[in-house]
Amino acid sequence: MIERFIDQEILDKMLWSNSLAEYVDAIIYFIIALLVLWILQKVVMSRFEKFALKTKTDIDDVIVEFFQSIRPRLYIILAMYIALRTLALGEVFQNVLNALVIVVLIFQVTKSIQIVIEFIAKKMSDSEDDEHAKSAAHLLSAIATIIVWIFGIIMILANVGINVASLIAGVGIGGIAIAFAIKEILADLFASFSIYFDKPFKAGDTVKVGEDVGVIQKIGIKTTRVKSRTGEELVVSNQDMTSSRVHNYKRMEYRNSKIKFIIEFDTPVEKMQQIPEKIKELIAEIDNVECKRVHFKEFGEWGFIFETMYTVGSRDYTEYMDAQQEINFAIAQMLNDMSIKIAVPEIK
Repeated sequence: MIERFIDQEILDKMLWSNSLAEYVDAIIYFIIALLVLWILQKVVMSRFEKFALKTKTDIDDVIVEFFQSIRPRLYIILAMYIALRTLALGEVFQNVLNALVIVVLIFQVTKSIQIVIEFIAKKMSDSEDDEHAKSAAHLLSAIATIIVWIFGIIMILANVGINVASLIAGVGIGGIAIAFAIKEILADLFASFSIYFDKPFKAGDTVKVGEDVGVIQKIGIKTTRVKSRTGEELVVSNQDMTSSRVHNYKRMEYRNSKIKFIIEFDTPVEKMQQIPEKIKELIAEIDNVECKRVHFKEFGEWGFIFETMYTVGSRDYTEYMDAQQEINFAIAQMLNDMSIKIAVPEIK
C-alpha cells in the first residue's frame, strides 16, 4: 500500500522479521480500524438514543448505557490487535497481545454484566430507595465480577502456555473446602437472595416470626432486623426467616376472629335459642364488622359453649381490638339483660 509513496529501497529494510513497509501498513490498518470502531460506536449509540426517546420500555435505555460504557481502550486494543496480526510476531509477543485483548474484553464484559444486573435489580425492586435491593444488586454484581475474572484469568493463563487443568482442579477442591467452612454464611446469603427475589416481606411490614411480632426494620445480607412490639430489636438470620412460617400482617386485607363464651347449665333452652340471633343483631350495628356465624357449639365441662365468628374489614390491629372490645361489651350487656350467667369452673 505504502510503496506508491515512499522509495522501495527504504521500505524493503527489515526490522525484527518485518519490512518497514509492513510496519507502515500496520500503522495504517490501526488508524483505519480505530476510526471504523469509533464511528461505529457513535453511529449505533446515536441511533439507539433516538429510538429510546420514542419508546416507553427501559430495555433500549440499557442498550444505550451499554454502548456508552465502551471506553476508548477497548477499540484501541482491538485496532492494535487487528494491525499487529498483519505482522510476523514472535510467539511470546503474540501471547502477550492475546492476553492483553482478553483483559480488556473482561473489563468490558464485567461492566456489561453489572449494567444488566443493576437493571434487573431496579426492575424487581419496588423502590429505588430499597436498601435491601441496593445491597443485593451490589453483591450480585460483585459475585458476577469475581466469576468473570476467574474465567478470564484462566483464559489468560491458557493463552500464555500454562496448563490450567490442574489449576482448575485445585480451585474446585479449594472451593468445596471453603464452602463447607462457611456454609452457614452461604445459607444466609442465598436466603437473602430468596427474600429479595421472592419478596415475602419488605421493610415496614408487620410480621410474626415464631412467637414474636414486630415491624421489619432492615433486610441485610445475613440478617433481618425486626422491631418487636415490646420495643426491643430482634436480629433474625435470613435462613431462619425463609425456613420458618412468617405471618405478614401488612398484606392482610381483613381479620377473622372468634369469641367463645360458656353459660351455666341451668340456663333455659328458650333463652339459649335467642342468643345466636341477638348476637348477629349486635354485630350488625358495629361499623366495618361482618358476622359470619354464631352457634351453640358444644356441651362443656362447666356449661354450654357458644362460639361467634366475625370479620373486621381492616388489617389495623388497633381497629381490630376496638371492634372485639365493642362486641365483648355488647355480649356481656346482652347476657346481663337476659339474666344469663357466665359459667365458672367449680373449685374443688
